[in-house]
Amino acid sequence: MRIKSLLTFLFLLAFAAVATAQNKSVYTDLLDTKCKTLESNADEGGSYLGECKGVGGFKLHILEGDLRQSINVITPAKKTFDLDLWRAFGGFSRVGPKAEWRMKKSVPVALIVQFNVSENAEDSRKTTS
Repeated sequence: MRIKSLLTFLFLLAFAAVATAQNKSVYTDLLDTKCKTLESNADEGGSYLGECKGVGGFKLHILEGDLRQSINVITPAKKTFDLDLWRAFGGFSRVGPKAEWRMKKSVPVALIVQFNVSENAEDSRKTTS
């Protein structure tokens, strides 16, 4: 009986260790109404550059031009990583309203964003996410 109790305790302890080691998610806004506008040009095709708050000192720049969007990740050390999403997919595109940051303790270890691309230039309602 004592061995069974000890094994049960060790199993629960191992389960608790695995559960606490998992990453947690933190969400930040990507909507232009929630981000700071750095540049905006309303000419034909238009362009936009907005800065959105991130976590852990990171920021996200939302770029828009010719009805396509992309994201740049700005590190706490001000280094820029251009995700170049608008060149990877040819159609009109838009990022989703939120960014999901996967956190290990207080450090971001992953970034997840929804990215919607038009499948058909003649019907912009048909998108792939």
